[in-house]
Amino acid sequence: MLATVFAAGQSRASTSPEYYGLNTQTLFRLEAVSPDRWGSFLDQMQAGGMTRGRIDANWQYAEPAPPAASGQHNYTWFRSWDPRSSMDTQARLMASRGIRMVPVLSHAPDWAAGSGTKLTPARYADFAAFAAAFAKRYGPGGDFWRENPDLPALPVHEYELWTEANSPIFWTGSANPAEYDAALRAIRPALKRVDPSAQLLASIGWMDWENYVRQMYANGAKGLIDGIGFHPYAPNAPSILALVTRMRGILNGVGDGGLPIWITETGQPASTGAGGDKADSGLVADVARAATQTMTGDALARSDCDIRDFQVYAIVGTETNREPLSEGFMGVMRLSNATPNATGAALMRASLRWRARQDSGIVLCGSGTTPPDKLLPLDLQIEHFSPTCVRGITTYDGNPMEAAMTHLTTADGRDAPGYVNAYGQSEVCIPNGPPIWEFDVVSRIDNVATSQRWRCTVPVSQTVPPGSCRIVDTPLPAASPTPSKAKAKPTCRWQVSAKLLSARPKNALLRSEVGCKVTPKKANFGLSLRAKGKTTKNLKPVTLVPGVTKTISLPRRLKKGESVELATKGDKTRKLPKLVARTAALGGATAAGSEGCDWKLETKVLGKRKLRARLTCPPPRASLRFTLAVQRKKAKKAKTLRTLTLRGGRVTKINVRTRLRVGDVVILARAADAKLGVPQLRALATTRKHVVRAR
Repeated sequence: MLATVFAAGQSRASTSPEYYGLNTQTLFRLEAVSPDRWGSFLDQMQAGGMTRGRIDANWQYAEPAPPAASGQHNYTWFRSWDPRSSMDTQARLMASRGIRMVPVLSHAPDWAAGSGTKLTPARYADFAAFAAAFAKRYGPGGDFWRENPDLPALPVHEYELWTEANSPIFWTGSANPAEYDAALRAIRPALKRVDPSAQLLASIGWMDWENYVRQMYANGAKGLIDGIGFHPYAPNAPSILALVTRMRGILNGVGDGGLPIWITETGQPASTGAGGDKADSGLVADVARAATQTMTGDALARSDCDIRDFQVYAIVGTETNREPLSEGFMGVMRLSNATPNATGAALMRASLRWRARQDSGIVLCGSGTTPPDKLLPLDLQIEHFSPTCVRGITTYDGNPMEAAMTHLTTADGRDAPGYVNAYGQSEVCIPNGPPIWEFDVVSRIDNVATSQRWRCTVPVSQTVPPGSCRIVDTPLPAASPTPSKAKAKPTCRWQVSAKLLSARPKNALLRSEVGCKVTPKKANFGLSLRAKGKTTKNLKPVTLVPGVTKTISLPRRLKKGESVELATKGDKTRKLPKLVARTAALGGATAAGSEGCDWKLETKVLGKRKLRARLTCPPPRASLRFTLAVQRKKAKKAKTLRTLTLRGGRVTKINVRTRLRVGDVVILARAADAKLGVPQLRALATTRKHVVRAR
């Protein structure tokens, strides 16, 4: 299903085939992964078409000693004794597998008055020199590529300055947009002198970022950066997408709406077991994370937000609680054997799909709605477990899609939404209102994704028969914007009546009738015979009463090859549709209409001279619970006697079990039941003088 929908679009996105990638810093940093195993993890990236790897470009490793007195900088790019601090080693491993580096320029050495994430403004010029030297070695035409002609040349194009500059954890102990702008002013010209095509990205994390970006621009950031490296961490796909649309809105507001966005970090930890039912209250299962990350990546790639890449954090984790914020469980490959887990496998499928076909059309950051043929495909499987309720399982690419919404809709405009949890589960019921006989069910993320649409028939009893729901191509008719003039689908009219049969005995008798009265009470049909395409019409008029089976004598014996036709042109004023049923000798046929309720005409030839016909507009025939009460004359309140069950469409004699006096009122009542499509019902019977003893 995914491949079919993804290939359907005709327009192309500006995002290149190099879109999906992973944060690979943990691979080279974690002591739990020895250098001899690095290649096996990168092999998996290559197999999955993930050709972008975010990597730390550590200044402290390249220049551990300060420059000479003359100002000459000396950089060490290859360290045979320490692969973890050897940029050449890591660049070779990645390039040999077709993976392009996306470096994060960070980590000042101690001599620069830094300590990892600290950087003093007095050393911005030295930091800019390091950035230029890095570009000279690994950028277009760089020294590294000339020294390694056996490798495919995959020069660096984008450079992210630091990581999450708006976080005091990462930027010099305080989130200072003025200082960050000053660093950008020092580094940008140094980079551009080496590589005029280099893209310098500001790094913005997900916490307290909106005011920070505004202050950056107030201090003159426009023109200093070529894009935003954004880290939209959030618990589910709709909330991640919302962060990105807000970023685009902020950029529009500061007059830089055309600035591209790179998603250089996003992701979430996953439980090692079944997980919780919502990501915002705990760790969810790996399969739920898989749907969240791939749905987000697929939507942004095809959106109007100008997203240039999507790099998930991280390639591997420690799979322990030693790291803060459960970061050890964010890996998308297994620590033990480098194989992809559910999230890794899903991201690789998404990457291969994107590389095969780039598409666009999802409206997130602009105005308007996404065309139906551009929406991403959810899959919805439902269980119709009660007459007006369903349970659903919603998935994306086979994984449970948390935070989609399952909508149950009716023709008269009612909409019952149900949140899809991290297991893909949802449950929805028809909201209160007039009874209806069918409803539609669909799961969707607005403007992003939708499932197939199911149409379910409300059964006539508490038991839901197999096959009560089917997939349909078109939704139910939309409700009118003015409800007072809306033309809802006609329904039958529920009513309950009661009549006292006896009041004088100790145990009074009440007769009740509960049902769904339909129109018409009878219908006229024309009977005809057909033979070899010829029709002899109006042989005999036939009157049928809804719900009553009638045996009809044919005017003559049937001949070989003849069939019988029973037909009516319909009567809209009486809510009777056109119905035609044809049946051959010893055969049977059914014709269905749609006016008022599910009208059906069934016919069957019983012999050479007899035809059986049944006209039905089946109302709900459920067993309904009622409360029986008596309100004595001049009493302010009624006294409840008991509850009882009445069968729809039947006349029932009820023993009231009390002696009634003239003026007493017997009340038969029940509350509305949206699940059954039954409104509030109430019937009164008043004791009169003429009520006589029942026999």
